[in-house]
Amino acid sequence: MYFNSSRMILNTLGYVLVILSHTAQAEQLRTAAFDVTPSGGNTLATTPQTCVSLRQGRNCYIELEINWQVNAAQPVCIKNRNTDIVLECWQDSLQGAFKYDFNHTESQTFELITQHGGQSLASADVQVQWVYTNRQEKRRWRLF
Repeated sequence: MYFNSSRMILNTLGYVLVILSHTAQAEQLRTAAFDVTPSGGNTLATTPQTCVSLRQGRNCYIELEINWQVNAAQPVCIKNRNTDIVLECWQDSLQGAFKYDFNHTESQTFELITQHGGQSLASADVQVQWVYTNRQEKRRWRLF
């Protein structure tokens, strides 16, 4: 009985930590300004920048907001570098935003590329972290 209640308390604590980390990251990123380089360069920013999963190896789910800005209006696309999948494209825009349902087990890199030629203009990483690692514990029963 004590073992089951302790496990339940630890699981609940884990869920609370995940929720608190998402809330704290979202608030911190909401107050941060859009990252524009002083030279007026091309930028790509993701909000949030970290996704927290309960266990290592499980999918991490968040709604990701991707914002971009370029020096000169041109046709651009956002691409997931890890999967080579183009997520969204814009025609002759200086800036844009895109919401993406992030559902991955590993960290991902997103790129802002030119639509014709695929030249990389900017990139941003989304890190996947977890609360519990997968440890293979050997449970040996002993009588004494």
